[in-house]
Parts: sequence; C-alpha cells; structure tokens
Amino acid sequence: MYEWVFERVYKHLGRNPLLDMLDTATLRRYFMYLIERSYKPASISIHYRVLHAFFVWCVRECLIAANPLDGIPKPKMPKIFPFMLDDHQVSALLKANDTSTRHGCRNQAMLLLFLDCGLHLNELINVHWNDVSLANRSLKVHGKGAKDRYLSNHQLIEI
Repeated sequence: MYEWVFERVYKHLGRNPLLDMLDTATLRRYFMYLIERSYKPASISIHYRVLHAFFVWCVRECLIAANPLDGIPKPKMPKIFPFMLDDHQVSALLKANDTSTRHGCRNQAMLLLFLDCGLHLNELINVHWNDVSLANRSLKVHGKGAKDRYLSNHQLIEI
C-alpha cells in the first residue's frame, strides 16, 4: 500500500521530491489531481492515511517542523453498510448444511455464531474454549487491533 501511494506521488511530482516540496498547497493540488483522475474515495483516503503517517514520522524524526496535511481535512468516506442476508437466504444457508455429521454440527454452530453475533471470520477463528462461558452464556471475542469484546447472554443463542 505504501509503495503504491508513493509511486503515484512520485509520478505526479517527479521522482524523489524533496520534503520541502511537499507543502500543504502542493498536497491540496495532488488530492485534486486524484479527484480529477476519478480515483475512488477509498483510494484517496488511503493516500491521505499513508501520507499522514509518513509526515507524522518525519516530524517525529525532526525532518520537518510540521505535518503539511494538518491543514487538509481527512477525506470523507461514504457510509457503506455491510451486506446482510435476508430471512430466505439465512434459511437456505442453514438448510444446506448437513447437521447429521460431526463437521456439520460444528459448521452449524459457526454459522449461527456468524449470524447471531455478527462475528468476523478472524474473530471466529480465534475463539478458544476458555473464551466461552456456558454458565454465563457469554463469549470473549478477540477483535481487530488486539481488542477484546464480550458477547453476553442476550446476544447468544441456545443450541
């Protein structure tokens, strides 16, 4: 991702632009250039985040006095709602699973956790026995950024 962003910056400003060239006005023009080239909001946001992280590092290393992106607001991302299955699709998915086998029962439990608790795949993969409390009907989930969250009894189903 960093390489992709810096390749585009170099292409637009010329190879290895000096840090002094990367002032707020130049960066505003660069973001306008991206918009004029019909870059998607997500791509523009990636450019902003990568450049911002780079300039934070430059300030910390005393290579520049201030972050030139501080004068440019972070690009707004459109709100994208997650894809959700309708009742018919959920029913078809659960019916398609053969629960007569050991693996089928496991798969059914995984599907129900996904559907009822809104787990991400990585969260489900990282569930261990000691994260489950049957007595309290709760589950500790290890999420993104090493953050844990607890799903309590009203969020869990009885199997």
